[in-house]
Amino acid sequence: MIIIMIISGVYQMKNIVFAILAVLLLGLSLVTATGLTATSVVIEGVPGGSAYSTTLIRNEGTVDLTDIEIVKSRVVGEEDSSQKITKEAFTVSPAEFELDADEERRVTISVDIPEGLTPQIYTGEFIVRSMGVDVPFDVRVVVTESVDIPEMPFVFQEIEVDGVDALGSDSVVHVERSSTVDIRAEFMSNVNSDKVRVKAWIGGFEFGDVSDRTGIFTVEPGLIYSKTLHLEIPEDIDLDDDEFRLHVEIFDNDGVSREETFRLGVRKERHSLNIIDTIFFPSNTVEAGRSLRTEVRVENLGEMKEEDVLVKVSIPELGISAKEFIDELVPEENTWDDEEETSDSVDLILFIPSDAETGEYLVEIEVEYNRGHDTITGTRRVFVEGVSGVGVISPAEAIVSVDLSSQNIAQGSEIPYKLMLANLGDARIVYSIDVAGTEGWATTRTSAAFVSVDSNQAGEITLFLIANDDASVGAKAFTVSILANGGEVKQLNLNANIGEKGVTGTGFQEIQRGLLVGFVILVVVLIILGLVIAFKRVGEKPSSEEPESVESQTYY
Repeated sequence: MIIIMIISGVYQMKNIVFAILAVLLLGLSLVTATGLTATSVVIEGVPGGSAYSTTLIRNEGTVDLTDIEIVKSRVVGEEDSSQKITKEAFTVSPAEFELDADEERRVTISVDIPEGLTPQIYTGEFIVRSMGVDVPFDVRVVVTESVDIPEMPFVFQEIEVDGVDALGSDSVVHVERSSTVDIRAEFMSNVNSDKVRVKAWIGGFEFGDVSDRTGIFTVEPGLIYSKTLHLEIPEDIDLDDDEFRLHVEIFDNDGVSREETFRLGVRKERHSLNIIDTIFFPSNTVEAGRSLRTEVRVENLGEMKEEDVLVKVSIPELGISAKEFIDELVPEENTWDDEEETSDSVDLILFIPSDAETGEYLVEIEVEYNRGHDTITGTRRVFVEGVSGVGVISPAEAIVSVDLSSQNIAQGSEIPYKLMLANLGDARIVYSIDVAGTEGWATTRTSAAFVSVDSNQAGEITLFLIANDDASVGAKAFTVSILANGGEVKQLNLNANIGEKGVTGTGFQEIQRGLLVGFVILVVVLIILGLVIAFKRVGEKPSSEEPESVESQTYY
């Protein structure tokens, strides 16, 4: 029995030792990853006065660090340890900040030295803390009877966030999604500088930068300045974070800066909807006399459930519209019920009049909610190909060329075919393209659904061919039909040589060749345009008049 107990105890000790080693290794790897360093701080001042100095905090690790903070401590007299300066007498600016890997920043440490304090050196340790790692650094306050104390370069007098005085307050300032937050910073300068900016930003937003800054301006000592900035709070900012940090900073080109940090509580608007997207089927080009199917998707970003949401789509120039209701949209936090959705779509059919003229039309999207008290709108554009009243474009008037008719492409990759389009006629031509023959091995997209080219001008459309990942290796052919005002004026037979993924590509030399060929073709088209314009102008002049010189024009 005793032997069994001894063996059991040995195994328990082994597990404890392994656990301790694991903790030590984890701590060591974390310190290596963060790599925080901080320089020592020496502050000189007199009893009853204020003084400051800075420490340089550097992230020498391999990971980005967030929520870095300075933990203050008291400092004690070296000669008379009964004399102390409490941690409450110190101020750190900024109180919290972030550092990317291999980034550094200066942090200002200020101290209000108590009246009657014995002149001597006071020492202590502050801590830089991030991700559970503490890095100490020395702080020394040299208190003398008299000393030349450097003034703070910039001193904030007042900072208002949406009309709330936030300076010196630890309160959380409320702001709403989709709102514009006005920030007014009032400060005094103690330095001369001609390259000063004020910047405000919110840290922690995943999908972009929420910031604003002033232009460069000049400051003089003793003068008070006021600057106003505006932050656009994104409509999709994550509300899982209870608080965001608002940073307001003054800085100049010499590295002198002053920063204040405030807590923001971002909340939803009571009623707020958003149009996620509007999609046209089969595309945003439609023939006169046909129907245009429109899908509108709407999401609820507010606090309240929205019922009987009215979605309306219209083309005012054609006098047509359609509308439909979405039964309900619940807030994000109420999605525990599978039958309730925070977003939904409606399908609306617009019937294009048969006598509609060829051209581009504005589509207006309107969403009405909150019992008709709130409305959001959006716009898109569609192109209508008219059937009647449209002149037939002859191939002689519509000049079309392609930079490369055959290219190499790897499986799963994309290559461009640039189409040069010229108009030698007297009226504007609207070009569009149709692609056939890529089914099963590739997909295509274009840089634009259509291009309008005025008389005696040129334009271009780029067709992008995307080979499927499983496309068979070898030569492929496909056809591109060029439509001018809805009628076909030319058909191009193009080729793509598909190679295995990672093996065959266009290559730098082929790209150079394509650019060169495209440039040559463009020059030829422009020369033809110049000659046509010259001949037209000569033909319009009486024979007795001397011909005017023709100026060449380049179109981009």
